[in-house]
Amino acid sequence: MSVKLKDSDTVVTFRWVPRYDHTERILHWVHTATFFILALTGMTLFFSCLKPLAQGEAGMLFRLVHRIAGVFFAAVPLVYAIFKPRRLAATLKDIRFNVRNDLGWVKAAPSYYLLGKHGAVSY
Repeated sequence: MSVKLKDSDTVVTFRWVPRYDHTERILHWVHTATFFILALTGMTLFFSCLKPLAQGEAGMLFRLVHRIAGVFFAAVPLVYAIFKPRRLAATLKDIRFNVRNDLGWVKAAPSYYLLGKHGAVSY
């Protein structure tokens, strides 16, 4: 992609470098779609106002769809681990947990959010 700067003859060229490949994008969207299917079918089983949808033939269908979506939801991370083990290792290495700082933030968060003590949480 090239952009010409305003009031200048200078042209700046940008190159797009994808962070995730095609397989990772597909797995991400399959995981997202199954999450929403699980959420919607789960709501029919959880909320009493939607209980009529969970009865009879429709209820059987909701339960079946919920179970199938659950299998796919659980399978996506396993498929990713099998087909992209190096990317999984890099992703896990990229997620840096600092337990001491995280616990300090959790301890300070209630006074920050509930009492307005802005100095309680440091970033």
